[in-house]
Amino acid sequence: MIKMKNLHDQTLLYRSEILCYFIIWTSGILYVLFILLEISSNLKTSEIPDLVVGWAWLGRKKDNSCHEWRIWITFILYSLSPWIILHSVVLFLIKLFYNKEYFDPNLNEEMSYLLLLTVYWHNLRCLSFVLSFINLSNKTESNYTHFLAYSFYLPCFFFGPIMIYEKLIPASKNNDHVKTFKKRSVTLIIKVMRCLFWMLVVEFVLHFIYINVFLQNIKVLKKFGIIALSGFGFTMGQFFFIKYTVVYGLAIAIAEFDEYIEPPKPPKCISRIHLYSDMWRSFDEGLYKFLKTYIYIPSGDISGNVGLLTKIYRSFLCFAFVFIWHGLSWEVFLWTTFNYIGITIETLAKYIGKTQVYIKYVKGNLQRRNEKRLLALLTSPLTMMSAISNFFFFGGIDAGMSFFEVIFLQNTWIQNSIIIIIFYCMCNISMEFEDYRKAKQF
Repeated sequence: MIKMKNLHDQTLLYRSEILCYFIIWTSGILYVLFILLEISSNLKTSEIPDLVVGWAWLGRKKDNSCHEWRIWITFILYSLSPWIILHSVVLFLIKLFYNKEYFDPNLNEEMSYLLLLTVYWHNLRCLSFVLSFINLSNKTESNYTHFLAYSFYLPCFFFGPIMIYEKLIPASKNNDHVKTFKKRSVTLIIKVMRCLFWMLVVEFVLHFIYINVFLQNIKVLKKFGIIALSGFGFTMGQFFFIKYTVVYGLAIAIAEFDEYIEPPKPPKCISRIHLYSDMWRSFDEGLYKFLKTYIYIPSGDISGNVGLLTKIYRSFLCFAFVFIWHGLSWEVFLWTTFNYIGITIETLAKYIGKTQVYIKYVKGNLQRRNEKRLLALLTSPLTMMSAISNFFFFGGIDAGMSFFEVIFLQNTWIQNSIIIIIFYCMCNISMEFEDYRKAKQF
């Protein structure tokens, strides 16, 4: 009965309808990517400093302007990987033979950035340890050596993700392996190979579409039409998703092998996300758990029956923390503001969806499929605003304002309607995938 009831609640759209949505969405994406590739190809012979000699067998220049990606890859592959291997070996030996664990102003620009990034992540770990320590009933279980082992855990020390202290696996459970050493080793190798594959994919793409060069050369970006700009927005989002998937995925895979701390899930593909709340919950699950555990829940009534104003207030505190932690800059302020507005609208919409008026006049008069179509239509502008906000975060004020100018000043209503239709198709596919996943769980 439970299975049938769940399948009824998660009524799926017609296959032919989903196929139409998928064709429209993918056709739009492929077309704008083709335009973006053509623009990048016209720049391959230019003298832009950030375009460097790429792989010889491709005969194309490569986008080398993303300092974050360049630092991550070179540092992980050539400097950090031997130490991560040594770190995991030592950690494994300690757990195998012992019950308890005992563990410059002349920096260049890239090393300075790496140091700053490390401080940001270390700050979160310090907060996680201290706030968790306050709530412990037996404070003798956590001591200074425990703090060092947690805060200096090497796989996620430099680049994250944040793994909250409360997910630390107690020493008493270290020998209760869910998987054998052989199975864990095979899983680790598979996941590392998967990350290396996507690392090569990113390197390959950077030879053809100069994502970061566009972000740092606003004059080029402003010449984009709406088609190219839309394709650039999608490509930029996918680039950053894969980038974080590679770095986070390596740390998560090693943490799962070490069985020292329970890691978060890898980032969820942004093409399957249509809600602000789902973006924050699924893209960086470690940060989401940190905000929920140490800010959202403690800042109000801990019961399940939380009022609307309390939820909005809690969300404000979370985004205020994100703004401070990411750096007090205008682009981060606009990014967090847009996201907070989106989350607030979504919270209000969910509240309205539970009212008797909505249940009577919408649910009572619309079939489930038509209600889903209506929700996808209402969600589309919010999904579009989420994409626009990322321009501010990843590209800065100039990139974000350039996108705004094109959307709200240069676009015709026909062009904006086409964009909304594409987002509408994406929202329908995302909602359908989520409903299908929920139905399969029962």
